[in-house]
Amino acid sequence: MEVVIYSNRFHPPWNNAGSVITYSLFKSLAYLRKSNIIEDFKVLSSINKYWIHRAKGSEILKWFNMLKHHRNIKYISQRDLIGELLLFKQYRKYFNFNKKSVLHLVSSNIAFIIPLIAENRSNNLYVIRHIYTPPTSSINKLATRMLYSYILKDLNNVVVAFTSKSLKASWNLHKSLKSTLIPPAIDTRIFNPYAKVSSSPKLTNYMDLKNYDLILLHLGSLEPHRFPIFKYLKAISYLKYKMHLNPLLIAIGRGYIQDIKHHEYYSEYIKKFNCDILNNVFITIKDLDIEEKISLFSLSTLLLLLASNENTMLRIPASDPPLTLLEAIATGLPVITTYNLDYVEYGNYESWFVKVDWTITPLELAKIIYNTNKRINDVASTKITMTMYKFIDTFYSIKSLAHRLRIIYENILKH
Repeated sequence: MEVVIYSNRFHPPWNNAGSVITYSLFKSLAYLRKSNIIEDFKVLSSINKYWIHRAKGSEILKWFNMLKHHRNIKYISQRDLIGELLLFKQYRKYFNFNKKSVLHLVSSNIAFIIPLIAENRSNNLYVIRHIYTPPTSSINKLATRMLYSYILKDLNNVVVAFTSKSLKASWNLHKSLKSTLIPPAIDTRIFNPYAKVSSSPKLTNYMDLKNYDLILLHLGSLEPHRFPIFKYLKAISYLKYKMHLNPLLIAIGRGYIQDIKHHEYYSEYIKKFNCDILNNVFITIKDLDIEEKISLFSLSTLLLLLASNENTMLRIPASDPPLTLLEAIATGLPVITTYNLDYVEYGNYESWFVKVDWTITPLELAKIIYNTNKRINDVASTKITMTMYKFIDTFYSIKSLAHRLRIIYENILKH
């Protein structure tokens, strides 16, 4: 069996859900290639010039070294819908319709799937379409429902793979459409409680973190539907003046244009909101590498990831579950979040995973932060940390992803 991965982006910086999911598939297939199930696998990816120019030199160097050792990675320049259709002839040679093969489609565009289905007369090609973000609008949801529910629902060789149960429910596709659950995976050899970093990230070098009682971390979009700035500021005020704690909120957005605009607005908004908490909030834009991310996890007390479930048209949709959430848990950082996490009931989660609703008030949020922090300090931290790591390693690691893929491939070979 041959396997092909097609992705929008498989290059640094690794701060995008699609690129990380592609990377985890790549690692899992490299692991499975040692078995007799997979003969070979290839990766086809477009290059996003904006993002690759933002990647650090060390990340580019590691990427080049990976390309030297894996000749099965091919890149194309265009990434728009017309470009994908025009380039179909170019990468058509990577698909062998005479024997069973699998295409993992990790792409925002589905133009790629149309000519493949047209040529797949022998039904030897199986397409697994990965969906890892919620609908961006009602129109997007309707269009996708029409495509998958009415055009593809009778095709036995097309399967939609969702990353979570809640995500599958949000799309609400036709019941006859074949679907499966393939949770995202992170590299637990990198993200673990014993991960070592050479130094603290430069953005906090000038701060004396010992002056703060607890450090709250937000990583990701700075858009209001994923970074409720007013709610966070009010909660910090309650923690500082009513609960007599000295908290620090560190919020780091990525290089999206929307994040840059919101960062400029927030800087002025905080000054007008309350000058007394200026030293309790640090918001910046930075593309973190893995070492910086792990360092932030290790020095933080809690990860805050609150997001609205409303339609996100013209906004940056978040993967479900967010990969940052999984990475933080793997390194032992407790979380307060609006996101659901499948299998969490198996992880003895009360001490490290707090699920809240988007409508939570600032006072309620402050109380939860206060109580969670107190509970963490009262329990043996080493035991909690290892419980969190084992949970991620069991359900969201590259090893667990490889096991799921093995089962899927074995079922395909049987038919």
